[in-house]
Amino acid sequence: MSDKEVNDLKFKLTTKAANKMKERSRKLADNLVYIQEVCPSYIKLLIKAYFDVRKRDTLNINARYLILMEASQFKCRETIEFLEKVNACDKNCDLRLIAFNSLQRMGEHPWLARERKGKRKKSMIKPIDIKTNPTELLNLLYDNQEMLYQKFDIFLSHSSFDTKELLHLKRHLNSLGKVVYIDWVNDRIMLNRKYQNDDTWPALELRMNQSDILLYVLTDNAIRSPYTEREVNFFKKQNKKVLIYQPGGISMEVPAYLKDCEYCLLNNNQPIL
Repeated sequence: MSDKEVNDLKFKLTTKAANKMKERSRKLADNLVYIQEVCPSYIKLLIKAYFDVRKRDTLNINARYLILMEASQFKCRETIEFLEKVNACDKNCDLRLIAFNSLQRMGEHPWLARERKGKRKKSMIKPIDIKTNPTELLNLLYDNQEMLYQKFDIFLSHSSFDTKELLHLKRHLNSLGKVVYIDWVNDRIMLNRKYQNDDTWPALELRMNQSDILLYVLTDNAIRSPYTEREVNFFKKQNKKVLIYQPGGISMEVPAYLKDCEYCLLNNNQPIL
């Protein structure tokens, strides 16, 4: 090959490699949208509950699935070690695959454990048979509440049209050690907009009961949202704290239901709670 051909080939290969790395970084960023980089105080109890269920009620795959999905929302040393253990040791194929995919979404590089040989027990082949809707979410949470230990420091009252600002806010609050609830992040499957039904609001009420503070992200989109006023009034009736964070200017008048609420102090345009 001539020097020109060598240089052309080198340029082609380095460009291809750079594009692959760029695409990999983009996918990781997309995956981290649904993950909080914080370690909840109850994470060890949650992990213990998984192995307790596996020991005493081997066929209760749905409960283990629910715990696994909850733990995989949080990227920290404890959950990564837990997911690695499930991926390596759990005998149920579906649960191992969920753990494997969760590790990949966190930017880890796991090995997918091989399927076990020999006679298969029911617990190894029983599938996850959870329906995707708010009603199913409510039933699962009520049935398994004692072992989920779910607690959120902050419930974000918002409009999903402000996605970029909300994700930036989530990362900031996580950096302060706060566990945040955003419906399309924490319950992205069950509370998907296309699955809404009469139990969507009761499911949100349950999540608000699990939250200490409501942080209202004041934008024009939030003011137009059909849910934000109900969320604020729900917290007020519970005598729980409601704070307002205004990330930018608005063209609409501040709603009457926010008139008596405090605004967050700002530090470099980020809320201080």
